[in-house]
Amino acid sequence: MCLNKLDSIPQKVREGFLSAKEAAMSVMRIAYTNPARFLIRDMDEDDRSDFLIDSLPSFEKMILRHDEKIGQFGQYLYHSMMGLKMSWYKKRRERDIAARVMSPAMKDIYEKDCEKSLLLVASPSDIERRIFGDEEFSESRRVEIKDIFKSRKGNSHVDERTRKKRLAMVLALKSAWYLEERHIDKLSQFCECPRDDLERKVQDLRGTLLEKSTKHEDLEKRRDNAWFFVCKYRDKLSRMDKNSAGYQSVKRKLEYQLASWKKKNSIIKRSRKIAPENSAIAKVLDIKPHSVSTYLKCAKTLDMKGMLGSSS
Repeated sequence: MCLNKLDSIPQKVREGFLSAKEAAMSVMRIAYTNPARFLIRDMDEDDRSDFLIDSLPSFEKMILRHDEKIGQFGQYLYHSMMGLKMSWYKKRRERDIAARVMSPAMKDIYEKDCEKSLLLVASPSDIERRIFGDEEFSESRRVEIKDIFKSRKGNSHVDERTRKKRLAMVLALKSAWYLEERHIDKLSQFCECPRDDLERKVQDLRGTLLEKSTKHEDLEKRRDNAWFFVCKYRDKLSRMDKNSAGYQSVKRKLEYQLASWKKKNSIIKRSRKIAPENSAIAKVLDIKPHSVSTYLKCAKTLDMKGMLGSSS
């Protein structure tokens, strides 16, 4: 019954029976009362409320941009919930870590000394430069994503515009874990394909990366816990007499936690980015895995020549 209600919401907004905000509130109420159906059964009531309230702007955007030709709204929302949950957990975790920082001075030391994780592959602006360059988007006819990769004569016989679309699509999906909504919007415009279908493919790929993400987040959490104790013991030592009985004991604890932090930091530095397997990308695009490898090799060659992300 709840799916029938969900599927009719975008139509009611288009016909003027509901405003976009009222429709988003309806989605929130349905999701709250059907937690198992919307992948939020594992949350307690407080977390569920916080998550759904935080997701209201996203619900509103999904309602306004939904295309009934692509599929039913209920299924579209269901496929999007995992991505919304991951974003919410990430923001909550960042707030928890920030609350544990002992002082602004300690925070500055952490930011200065902490190695930047290679899992943070690129800044949003760098992602845009590498995938889209200075390309101007047209308002041409929309085509299905699978049609972009259809060619009886192979990639070497398609036009330059189609080759750029294919390269942009594969590069973007390889970075699926890090894509923001505006990247998906731009990719949809650049490749002239339906946004809803593209977002579903991105969410499907993110679903294959949950285990990798969990391991990485657990390592970062333990790294940050070690730093918290480094701050604690440094502060404690600064207020102790060096000749006191407990000074050496606290100093050993500090040295142990500092070594632990450096070790975990080094592991994170060497870590590869969270990226889907080529076979997973091939599956959502309905192409052969070796084709994905070919596009990625092409992108690497262009990047080495300084041509990737330029209009040339």
